[in-house]
Amino acid sequence: SGDVLVFYTDGVIEARKRKVMFGTDRLSRVIADNAHRLAQDIAGEIYASVSDWGEGSRLDDIALLVLKAQ
Repeated sequence: SGDVLVFYTDGVIEARKRKVMFGTDRLSRVIADNAHRLAQDIAGEIYASVSDWGEGSRLDDIALLVLKAQ
């Protein structure tokens, strides 16, 4: 119960701020910080974090699927 599984495309971790990628460590922190929330809220927070990191511009598409065990 409470486990979270996140599937994502490379557009999530390869989002860039200047030349620095969002990366898996940053993604893991966003997931851990929001694991107590609903799956749709976790997905929203990941998307918002990636968008903020990339300063609104994306060079690649983003797809997310978040599953949370009850």
